[in-house]
Amino acid sequence: MSMTPLKRKNPASDKDLLDAYNAIQGTLLFSYRSSALRPFQHPKICRYIPTPGLTPRFPYSDRLLRVKPKLASTLSSDSSELLIGLFNEIASLAASILLLKQSGNKASTGKAWTDVTDFLDREALIHVLLIASKTGAAIAETGQEHLAIEILTRAADFEQLLSAAPDPDGLHEKPRAAAVITYYASRMETSQDSQTLETEDADERRLSLISSSDREYLAAKVLELGKLILRGVPDEAVSAAPAKPRSEGKRAEAAVKWFQKALWVVEKLDDADTPGVKDLKRAVLRGLARSYFLSSSHNLENLTRAEATLHELVSSGDVSDKTKAAEFQQLRWMRVAVLKRKNVDDQALREAYQSIIDGMTFSEESVAELIQEVRGLDRSLLVTSVLQYCLKRSVELADDSGHPFAERLLLALILHCSRDQDTQRGMKDLEVACGYLGNSSTFVLPKVPSTACQSLLWQCADRQYVAKNWISAAEWYLLATHGAFQSMAQISYSKCFRKAALCYVEAREFAMASTVLRRCPGEEAATHYVMFLAAAHQGMEDEAISAIHDMVKCPDFNRDMLLLATQLAHESNMKSLLLAILQALLKTLQAKNGLADEVEAVTLIRCIIRLVLELLKEPAASIPALVEALIGHFQTALELCKKACSVNRASFILKDVSWLWRTAYNTAVSGCADWDDCELAVSNLFDVALDLMDIFSKESVAEPDVEMYGYKVYAAFAAVSGKVFTSRGLSVAAEKEALQKRILTDIAALRILIQGSEKKSDITSEDKIRFGDVLHACFVFEMELLCELQEWGRALTVIQNMSGKEWANLQLATFEAIADILWVAKSCPIPVLYQALEAIIHTCLDRNTLSIKKFSRWLRTICSFLLAHNTTSDRQKALNYMREAVALLEDNADADDSSGDAYPPDERQWLMSTSYNTGIECLSCANLNEAKQWFETATTLCRFLADGQSKAEKISSAYTGLLARYTPLS
Repeated sequence: MSMTPLKRKNPASDKDLLDAYNAIQGTLLFSYRSSALRPFQHPKICRYIPTPGLTPRFPYSDRLLRVKPKLASTLSSDSSELLIGLFNEIASLAASILLLKQSGNKASTGKAWTDVTDFLDREALIHVLLIASKTGAAIAETGQEHLAIEILTRAADFEQLLSAAPDPDGLHEKPRAAAVITYYASRMETSQDSQTLETEDADERRLSLISSSDREYLAAKVLELGKLILRGVPDEAVSAAPAKPRSEGKRAEAAVKWFQKALWVVEKLDDADTPGVKDLKRAVLRGLARSYFLSSSHNLENLTRAEATLHELVSSGDVSDKTKAAEFQQLRWMRVAVLKRKNVDDQALREAYQSIIDGMTFSEESVAELIQEVRGLDRSLLVTSVLQYCLKRSVELADDSGHPFAERLLLALILHCSRDQDTQRGMKDLEVACGYLGNSSTFVLPKVPSTACQSLLWQCADRQYVAKNWISAAEWYLLATHGAFQSMAQISYSKCFRKAALCYVEAREFAMASTVLRRCPGEEAATHYVMFLAAAHQGMEDEAISAIHDMVKCPDFNRDMLLLATQLAHESNMKSLLLAILQALLKTLQAKNGLADEVEAVTLIRCIIRLVLELLKEPAASIPALVEALIGHFQTALELCKKACSVNRASFILKDVSWLWRTAYNTAVSGCADWDDCELAVSNLFDVALDLMDIFSKESVAEPDVEMYGYKVYAAFAAVSGKVFTSRGLSVAAEKEALQKRILTDIAALRILIQGSEKKSDITSEDKIRFGDVLHACFVFEMELLCELQEWGRALTVIQNMSGKEWANLQLATFEAIADILWVAKSCPIPVLYQALEAIIHTCLDRNTLSIKKFSRWLRTICSFLLAHNTTSDRQKALNYMREAVALLEDNADADDSSGDAYPPDERQWLMSTSYNTGIECLSCANLNEAKQWFETATTLCRFLADGQSKAEKISSAYTGLLARYTPLS
C-alpha cells in the first residue's frame, strides 16, 4: 500500500455509491430485522426479514466487496455530497443496532441475533470503517476538507462500535487492528490532529498485528502529518474555535514527536519484506533532522540530535549513487545550517561547504545558491576559502571550452576580497584564486569576463589611490596583470603597469616604478610619459628630457601629454626640462597647417625664448648649446612671421614681431660681452633681428620711428663684424671661403642701407657720424676679405669707389687701414698695390686728409715702383710725387721731428738720395733736362735735412762736374 491514496482517472459514479450504500445498509437492516425489534419503519426493511429458523443470508455482501475499491477512488464534488448523506444514514442505523445490543435482549433473539451481531462486529464494521476512512482521505485530497471531516466523524462512530465488539478468541484481531490503523491514518491526513496517535492505543502489540504494508502506510501518514505541522498547518483545524498561530520553533517541536513516532513505526519494518521502507526511513530521518534544527531555538540539544540524524542519513546511503545526488546535497546543506547554528569554528564549516562543493553539479542555480549562501556569512576568511575551493573545483572540471561558472566565482571572490579590511590579505587570497586559472592547461578566461574582473580590480585600486594608499593601489593594479587574464594581455596589461608605476611614483618608490615600467612596451607614448614623471619627481632632468623625446616619437602620442608635462616641469622649476617640453610642443604645432597654428606657435616661441634667456643667466649654463637653441627658435619665429605675411595676415602677429626683434637685438648686444667664442652666433642673431625689423617696418601701418633705422644699421654692422671675426679663426678653406663671400654680400647690403640714410632728414648728425664709422669698417672688412680671396680686381674697384663723391666723408683712417692691408698682403701684385696706393694718395691729397708718416711710406713705395719701371713717364710720375713731398715738407717745416706731424727724417733722407741718384742715372743717359729736375729736387730736399747745407753744396758740385763730363763740346 502506498503512502498516499491512489488517484484514479474516473471518479466513483452515483450508481456505485448507491450500490455500496445498499450493500452496507442491507447488512445492517438484516441484523435489525432479525432482532424482532422495530424501532424504525423503513420502506425497504421488509425485504431483509428472514424466514424464521433459517440461517441468515447476506444478499449484498458480494456487492459490498465489489464496490469497495471504487469508494477509495477520487470522488467528484456532487458524489461527495451524496456520500455524506449515505454515511449519515448508515451511522444512524449502526447506532440503533448498538443500542439494541447494549439493551440486553439477546434471549429474545436467540442464536440468530448472536450470529448477526458477531458478523456485524467482526466483519461488516471492519469494512465499513475501512471504506469510510479511505473515502474521507480521498475527499480530503480533492480539497474538500470539510466534507472529509464530516465523513470521518461518522467513521468515528464505526470505530467505537468496532472497538466495543468482543473478540474473545482473537480471530479478527488483525483485520480490526488494520481497520483502526487505517482510520487513524485517514484522520491524521485529513484533520492533522496532533493528539490522535497520542491518545489512542497505537502500541507495538497493535502494530504487530497489521501487515507490513499497513505499517508502512501508517508510517507514511505519520510522516506526512509531521511535514504538515512543520510547514505550519494548524493541528487545531478540526476545532471550531480559531487557533493562534505558533512560531516555527513551536511547530518544529510538535513535528518532532510525529517524526519520532514515524521513525518508531518504520524501524519495526523489515527492509527485505518491504522494499520501500528504506526510502521511507530516510524521508522520516530528513524530516526529523529538519525538525530538530528548527526547534533548536527552544531546545539547544536538538542541534546535536539534528547533526547525529544527518550523520546517520549520510552514513546509511550510497554517496556514489547518482540518483540520490540531490538528496545527499540537501543533507549537506542541512548539515551546514546545523553547524552554523551551533556556531562551530571555521574549519568545521569549511569542511561542510567543501563537501557540498564536491557533490555539487555545477549549474547556474547551484553556483548562485552557493554564492548567495556564503555572502550571508560574517566570517570573511571562511567565505574566501569556500569561494576559492569552489573556483578550484570549477577549473579542475573545465575542458577546452572552459567552464561557465569560473568567471562568476572569480568575480564574487574579487568583490568579497576587495571589502577585506586587511587589503594585503585580500590581495594574497585573490592571487591564490587567480593562480588556479593561470596555472590551468585547459582553461583560459575569455576576454569579456577577464575585462569584468580587471574592472573590479581597477576599482579597488582606484579606491586605494584616492585614499592615497599608494603601495596598496599599485599592488591592486598589478594583480590585474595576473596570468589568469592573459586573454587581455595585449590590451590592458600596459595600462595596469603604468597605473602601478604612477602609484609607486607617488609613494616615492622610484626603483619599483622603473622595474614595473620596464615591463611595458616601448612604443606607447603613455609609457614614456610615466617614465618622464618618475624622472621628473627624482629631479633627473636628463632622463626626463629623454623620455619626452621618446614620447613624441610614438604613434599614439597626444599633445595633451606635453601640456601636462609642461605644468609639472614649471612647478618643479626645471627650466631645461621645461625647455625640452616646449620645444617638443612647438614641433607638434609645426607639423600642423593653418594660420591659427602659426600664431600659436609664435606665442609658444616667445615663451621658449624667455626660458632660454633665463637659462643663459645661470652660472653653470651651457652657453653654446643654449645660444644655438635660442637662435634656432628666433629663426623659426622669423619663418613663421614670413609665412603669415605671405597670406596678408601679419596683423595677427605684429606685436609678436615687435617683441621678437627687440629681444633678438638686445640679446645679441648682451651676447657680445657675455658669450665667449660665439661671434658667429651673435652675428646670426643680429641678422634675425634685422630681418624681423624689416618685416615690422613693412607691415606696420604707422611709420617706423627713426631709431629703428639706426638699429638696422647697427644690427647689420654687428652681424658683419661677427662673421668677419669668425672667418679669421676658420681653418677649413671651403667653410672660410663660403663665409667670406657671404660677408661681402652683407657688406654690400649694409652700404646700400647707409646710403639710404642720406635721404632721411630725421637722421641726426650724431647718427650720421656713427654711420660713417660703420662705413669705414665696412670698407676695411671688404678689402681684407678681397685680399684673402685674392680678388684684386674687385679690390681696385672698391678703392676707386671709395674715391667717388658719394664717399667723400670717409676718414683718413679708412684709407690708411686699406693701405696697411694691401701693404702686408704678400700675395698682392705690385701693380695692384701701386694703383691702390696711388688712388689713396690722390684721394688723401684732394681731401687734405693725410697722415704724413703713412704718406711718406706710401710715397716711397709708389716711387720705388715707378723708378723700378724706369720709363720716362714713370720717372716723371715719381718726380711729381717727390715734388708733392717737398711741398708737404714746406707746409710742415715748423713741425718738431719728435711729433707725429713731422715728416720722418729717414724718409727725407730717402727722398734726397733717391732724387740725387735718379738724376745721375738720367744724366748718364744724356737726359740732361730730366737730370736737372732731379738734381734740383734733391738740392731742395737738402734744406729739410740736418746737414742739408753741406749736402746741397756737394750735390751742386757733383752736378756741375757731371754736367761738364756729359755735356757735349760746342
